Amino acid sequence: MWDADTVAPVRHSPVSLQRRPCGQEVISKLTKSCHPTGARSLEGSLSSADILDAVVRSPIAVCYLRGRTLASGDGRNGGPACQSPLFAAFLMTWRNGVDLNYDDALATLREHNTNESLVKHGIAVGAAVRAYAREFGEDENKWRIAGLLHDVDYEKHPTIEEHGKVGAGWLRDLTYPDDVIHAVHAHNDYHGVPRDDLLSKTVFACDELTGLITACALVRPDKSLSGLEVSSVRKKMKDKAFARGVNRDDIVKGAQELGVDLDQHIAFVIAAMREEADALGLAGGAA
Repeated sequence: MWDADTVAPVRHSPVSLQRRPCGQEVISKLTKSCHPTGARSLEGSLSSADILDAVVRSPIAVCYLRGRTLASGDGRNGGPACQSPLFAAFLMTWRNGVDLNYDDALATLREHNTNESLVKHGIAVGAAVRAYAREFGEDENKWRIAGLLHDVDYEKHPTIEEHGKVGAGWLRDLTYPDDVIHAVHAHNDYHGVPRDDLLSKTVFACDELTGLITACALVRPDKSLSGLEVSSVRKKMKDKAFARGVNRDDIVKGAQELGVDLDQHIAFVIAAMREEADALGLAGGAA
């Protein structure tokens, strides 16, 4: 059974419970379940469909069920107290049922990064990853957000020991899906987190390359992605004095991990970034 003593309810005013539509009977039962007197009857009074619907539709319901049990977990499970099948179903939804909104994700990126170049880099990687999602038949919005937020912690935690790990923790606290969190964590090789799914491989493959492509566009007379050729990018890639911060080895490794030809990969990412040229400041017109 679920040990209610390990769960700390989060207090909210009645008004806050109305922020998003959700049956008040379900909310009431969720609230009572956070106390010893109510936990024993939870599984008898709520169906899994009820609780999953409540969690998906109301972040407030999630807040009532989080607390010390989830905080003590490792991000992949809820800790030893989560033995109820119903709670396990809730936890799966809590991890994967969050509504993903690009504007909210962009606001999160800006909250942690005042450097506009870092924000534009996130937008560029998001554009490239979204284009690959379209190519692979995956969720374009989720993949775009994963790319956008891959460096969410970089301004505050740029060290190799912290970068990626801290950001993944932030996104976990915000209840982003596991595969998005995994992609953010795995893109820094230092942590030794395997890129064992297509999303994490794609984020890694697009990361350094978008930086190089941006640098190539900015040194053109019109500071534009329009007309930028693969051959120009390859030439700059060989020039180690150009864009020194770009890791060429990671560009090559990323294409290999993704299983794509490097020249085709470069062309694909250039085309994807052109879709966001205005937001990237690379639509043309020298400053």
